[in-house]
Amino acid sequence: MRLASYKRILVPKRPVGVVGAITPWSFLSAVLASKLAPALAVGCSLVAKPAARTPLSALALGVLVERAGIPSG
Repeated sequence: MRLASYKRILVPKRPVGVVGAITPWSFLSAVLASKLAPALAVGCSLVAKPAARTPLSALALGVLVERAGIPSG
């Protein structure tokens, strides 16, 4: 399919709702960040359920997100 050089195709990014993230105890920050970044990029909020062994790691990442200026909710 050929398009003329003056044509433009836009793909709108719209939030679809809340994203749930259930993370393992290993590599918690990496897994959580890999789910958080795409959700925030399109405007979705994220609810995280960290492993019972590592709740403070998720809390520390939440503090960093707040310091970065990302609004809660």
